[in-house]
Amino acid sequence: MEGKMIRRKFVVHVSATLHGSLTNNNRGQNDKKKIHDTITPEDWLRNDGGTLVSVGKTFELGFFNSDGRFNNGKYIGIWYYLLKPQKVVWVANRDSPLPLSDPPSGVFAIKDDGKLKLLDENGKVHWSSNTETSLSTGMVMKLMDSGNLVLSDNRSRGDSLGELP
Repeated sequence: MEGKMIRRKFVVHVSATLHGSLTNNNRGQNDKKKIHDTITPEDWLRNDGGTLVSVGKTFELGFFNSDGRFNNGKYIGIWYYLLKPQKVVWVANRDSPLPLSDPPSGVFAIKDDGKLKLLDENGKVHWSSNTETSLSTGMVMKLMDSGNLVLSDNRSRGDSLGELP
């Protein structure tokens, strides 16, 4: 139908009550001095210490080592920013960690099919969102102050396709 918008949601909720403050963020790809809370198909998060930080400086998303909490390996997750000890509130790939490697490998990205994916250096998918979209063009993933990840399609005026955790 012409002129009718279809809106879809993908939600992963995080229960969160604490706040942190921001002093530094190291993205890992393009501009290492700016604070980022989004990724696009062209600008993904690499497993090299880069993170996303929510605009209100509450949550951080990035790669972390298990430190005995889970199986050995690297994980992508969300935690309270600057809270020590680190309190992880969501883990995408709990059952499929990235292998530990030197140098670190792996990316968290919006791939050509429009899904968020965690891939190792060989392209093996360790986690994927179950969003229903066919193209990545115009997609943006944003870390919110609620701790949720919002996947939006900017081609349709930023309508949310889903939220994680």
